Amino acid sequence: MLNKPASYRLANRKVEQAMLDRVVEYNDSPLDKWLGIGYMRETNIFNLERDFVAQRYSLGIVGTVLYLVAYPAVIVCGGMAWLRRRERRTFYLSSLLFASCLILGASYMSGNVLDFPTSNLLLAFVDGGILAYIKKKRSAKRFAFFVLGAAWAWGSGASGSPSPPKYANRTRFDAFSPPS
Repeated sequence: MLNKPASYRLANRKVEQAMLDRVVEYNDSPLDKWLGIGYMRETNIFNLERDFVAQRYSLGIVGTVLYLVAYPAVIVCGGMAWLRRRERRTFYLSSLLFASCLILGASYMSGNVLDFPTSNLLLAFVDGGILAYIKKKRSAKRFAFFVLGAAWAWGSGASGSPSPPKYANRTRFDAFSPPS
């Protein structure tokens, strides 16, 4: 590393990647390339701040393909549907495609985005919205009935508890006082 030019050594991401390359080289295990060195080991050595590359070290090639191929594939399918059919060029699909591209772009540029459940859940819901809009197997009316039925079942106590909660008759002022 000391033989590299100063501009290379001052770029922290290159130093982080060089350290992880050294760890993989020191391990000398052929499975590290395919299955990775593991998330905990990768983050404890040096937290590489570039997603997609960080996943290659922690998950290996196999894990990276399984984990990350779906996100760009959904964007490509959505973009193809947007280009192919004029009636699909709506603000809804355009905003979902833009949001998905924005999340993946931010994860590549800033790093440490795809490692956390919050951004993964957000990306999964956005990509699910893209796929649901493209497929449109269910009509909007059937989906609305499903959502209303689920909300009714959840709110009506259909879970098997016929009686209201013990302190349901209390007002908000005496909710925190002990029962009399």
